[in-house]
Amino acid sequence: MVLGSEDEARRLMFSVLSNPEIRQRCMMVFADAIEVANRHARDVWAVTHTNDKVRLIVGHIIICTLANRPEHGPIWMALDKGLVGTSKPPLEQS
Repeated sequence: MVLGSEDEARRLMFSVLSNPEIRQRCMMVFADAIEVANRHARDVWAVTHTNDKVRLIVGHIIICTLANRPEHGPIWMALDKGLVGTSKPPLEQS
């Protein structure tokens, strides 16, 4: 399925994440991930989708997936264990 308009993209996101508050938070994280990928290299990332999920792929690696998965949560992200263990939460950074 190819999205041909902003309205089609909006309908897809509403169907994937129906709760407005959760959708807003997940979209902010997703947009941040796209921004970082774009700063790294504009030609190595893509957003793909099916009827039930949206993914950010960088190179050949799935970085972030938005999907309505009650058993796991609405967002999945690939994280570097070493960085996660040493990073301060954003609110604690000065």
